[in-house]
Amino acid sequence: MDTAWMVRNDGVMFSVIVHKYGNEEGFINKEELNTEDLQETIDASIWLYEHTKIETVKEYCLSFMYL
Repeated sequence: MDTAWMVRNDGVMFSVIVHKYGNEEGFINKEELNTEDLQETIDASIWLYEHTKIETVKEYCLSFMYL
């Protein structure tokens, strides 16, 4: 059952199971790469890409995912 909501700045609401958050600390240092944090950040980027209406945000998401 979905229990959380994400609200876009235009008021459109999206039902989600959990709130996804990125974590830059999980992959800043490649010697101490935290793959769990990295995967969570990639998942958050994909969700954001699919739900944003802002082209610049889509470009940032793509840039991050293709690093």
